[in-house]
Parts: sequence; structure tokens; C-alpha cells
Amino acid sequence: MERKHGIVIDTEFPKGIKPTVEKCRQLSYVMVNRLADLHSIPYEKTGLVEISKPEGFIERQVHGWISRYERAKTDEIKEIRPLINYFQQNIPKYSQTSIIHYDYKINNAMFNQDLTEMVGLFDWEMSTVGDPLADLGVALSYWTESGDPELIKIGVGQASVTTLTGFLTRREFIETYAARSGRDVTNVDFYLTFGYFKLAVILQQIYYRFQKGQTDDPRFSNLGKTVKSLLTHAANVAAKEV
Repeated sequence: MERKHGIVIDTEFPKGIKPTVEKCRQLSYVMVNRLADLHSIPYEKTGLVEISKPEGFIERQVHGWISRYERAKTDEIKEIRPLINYFQQNIPKYSQTSIIHYDYKINNAMFNQDLTEMVGLFDWEMSTVGDPLADLGVALSYWTESGDPELIKIGVGQASVTTLTGFLTRREFIETYAARSGRDVTNVDFYLTFGYFKLAVILQQIYYRFQKGQTDDPRFSNLGKTVKSLLTHAANVAAKEV
């Protein structure tokens, strides 16, 4: 671990940096390319091979996150049952393996002063060896667009900078990743749908604690609506495939 110096971007650019279309585009490519590069690291040549269990990764993830949702459930949401059925029936029979971050988003990265390079990547507690397309799906679930439902864009605060003009669309993100990595992304919609579900479950767990009086942060009072919006959005993505 070492100290890093640079710029972290979340809902707005730092003072003194104008978010031009060119700069937003440039930052997009840095994000996509570094994700593809992360997935190209030969983990088999490291000690990770001795402590990881990549076989069955996505199947464990699907069943694990469904279980988490059921334990934290507070409201009846009609989209959840067909969505769970979709996941259980469409688990990829073959998945690739690489180092993954699994919480890859723009505010977990640090950039140099002109935003041309990523100098740091943070929040590694979920990092492991697993399916790189699961990592891509999670990254895409955070990569909001201006046309997304409002509750998805704002989450528990303000919209991400990725909604600004110039940032790649999710489809462009996918195409750029595929070109950089050489990976087959044919079934990426499954992973994107699961990314939305995973994010919904995380927020549902927070909302459950709020409902139980275990936290009183007023920002969490409307998380139930955000969870429903995410699950509805996930169901809509899944519906394209079935």
C-alpha cells in the first residue's frame, strides 16, 4: 500500500477543470482501458492462484446475492420473482477468469492532473479472481447515462459525471472494452442485469437497517424507491433477452 496523489471525480469535476466533451471522452477511455488491462494481468503467475477459487464464481454470486436480498427484503416488488428466475435459468455455463475489482466505478479511481492516466484504484476489499464480465457488468451498472431513470442516476445523492455529454454510452463502453480485451461480450446483458441486481441488494440492505432503526440517516428514507427502480430497470434489460 502506498500514498497516491491525484484527482478523484464523483458527481462533478474539481474546481479549475472544465468538463469539455473531449475531456469527458478521454476520461471514458481511460476507465475502459484500465479495466481491460486489469483483466489481462496473468494472475496464474502470482500467489492468488493458491488462495482463489474461480470455478463456479458466477453461480456462487447469483445464489449468494439472491439470498442476501431475501434476508433483507422489506417490500413486495413484483419484478423480483421473474428476475430471480431469469438469473437462475441463465447462469453462464462457461465463464472466463481474471483478477477483478468488482466495485469498479469512477469515484474509486484517481487520475493525474490532466486526466490522461489513472494513477490509483481504490476500494479493493471485494477484489478477487473471478469472471471479468461480472466485473464489467458491475462497472456498467454504475456508469449512468443522462437518459436513465432519475432514481438510478441520483442514487442517494447527485448524478455521476458520467451523465455529462461526452462520456461514452454503456454500449460504447462495452464495444471499447471488447476491442481492447479481445473478449467475447455476447452475453454481457446478463452481467449488466446482475450488476443492477447486486447494486439493488446493497441498497436494500441499507434500507432494511434504516427500517429496523439501526441507522437514522435521512438520506436512506427513500432507498426503497431506488431499489424498486433498479430492479425494474434490471427486469427491462433481462426482458430484451428472453
